[in-house]
Amino acid sequence: PARSGMWCWRLWLRRTRSYLRDARLRPVRRLVFEFKNHANLASVDETFAEDSALHLTLGPRECAGVGSGRELMKEVGRQVFAAFSDVHVEVEDQIVEGDRVVQRQRTSGVHSGEFLGVAPTGRRVTWTGNHIYRIAEGRIAEAWSEISLHDLLVQLQETA
Repeated sequence: PARSGMWCWRLWLRRTRSYLRDARLRPVRRLVFEFKNHANLASVDETFAEDSALHLTLGPRECAGVGSGRELMKEVGRQVFAAFSDVHVEVEDQIVEGDRVVQRQRTSGVHSGEFLGVAPTGRRVTWTGNHIYRIAEGRIAEAWSEISLHDLLVQLQETA
């Protein structure tokens, strides 16, 4: 009897951990699918908390005048989607620990508009990114993102 009680407890604990993990992943998965892969800017309001914070490797000059994490994320999206068509993000690694979701992503797209002063090249380019998302109350409360901007710019500036 004592053993079966312990087994039930372990099963309950495993299912609870799985449920909590999935709940933390939900807004991040939706961000990748709807925002990054389908350019749905409105989905940012549903995945990011109203008072969210966003920490980026881009300088203030690239995103001047932008306020909250939501608005900054939408502005970055507008810039990326204006400069690159056929954008696709693939999650290569994902770790969930506590209230954090960490992702390593590979993004590809066709350079079809100006990006950071570089005229469209028509080339398919790829870049990687590492993102840490803090989840609170089912939404992204804070995010830290670093992308391989140098590698991207090298691809854009290569001569054919």
